[in-house]
Amino acid sequence: MNLPSCPHAGLLLDMIVVTWTMDHAIEEFWIKHLGRKRHPQAVWPHVNAIRKFFTGRAVQNITYLDVENFRNEQLRTVSASTVNRRHGLITTLFNKLEEWSEQGIIPKLKLPKKNPGSKVKLYDETTRVRKRVVRQDEFSLFMSACDKDLRKICLMAVLTLLRKRDLMKLSKANIDTYSNMLSGIQTKTGKPYQIPISEPIQMIINDSHGPKILDFTNFKRKFYAARKKSGVSFWFRDLRRTGAVYLMESGQNLRTIQEFLGHKNLTMTQRYLPISNNYIRAAGDALAQSVPNFF
Repeated sequence: MNLPSCPHAGLLLDMIVVTWTMDHAIEEFWIKHLGRKRHPQAVWPHVNAIRKFFTGRAVQNITYLDVENFRNEQLRTVSASTVNRRHGLITTLFNKLEEWSEQGIIPKLKLPKKNPGSKVKLYDETTRVRKRVVRQDEFSLFMSACDKDLRKICLMAVLTLLRKRDLMKLSKANIDTYSNMLSGIQTKTGKPYQIPISEPIQMIINDSHGPKILDFTNFKRKFYAARKKSGVSFWFRDLRRTGAVYLMESGQNLRTIQEFLGHKNLTMTQRYLPISNNYIRAAGDALAQSVPNFF
């Protein structure tokens, strides 16, 4: 038996409001938005952290308090800038869900009255500066406490300004023999990098065995042992900034250092390189010497 058709069936369907879990919402967010970006792998760790925290929760029940709790939990293991980035993804997620729901791209959803991410403040990153720079005498002392593999790793961290994850992946396939550069894609940002192969970098490459340039076997144990033996306390990530400061002290401009670091803008580079009074005085002296003395 055929049921009579309802002329208002489409209208009734439009009026149905459905409930999604955050897992479902994040999956759609990835498929329809983030997964289409040029380097989606760079953002996946942030998406995964959000998914783990909010798993099983209904989208419409998420409040700004949940976002604040997420931020506080994340701050125990990652930097404030990373927390801000993940917070931004939450805000974008709810904006996209509202937009897609209104446009009929996804079913009409039950959503919070106001975007829960927009009600929580981000950390002010303009005053957040990585302050630790390993002085040259400290670096020499630390290197004397390292074995050969660890010395190569730490030296490459300073010479290339690459992050640990990129150093671990560095292989001879990254060598561009035509330009004599190390070329690749940054794991964190998805931004390309090009590092000139200087003489010490070439020596490290020549000394490597197999496809990988650096050997990270037992890296953590070796690194902490060398710190203890040398008495020089710093984190491995400080070597990246140390190399950037060495570049600045050698007279390189911020734009060049930005390219070395692979930063998207100069603001990020300036957080690595706070301008001290010593640099300002040196700049004043250099300016005075460039102008003839009329007195």
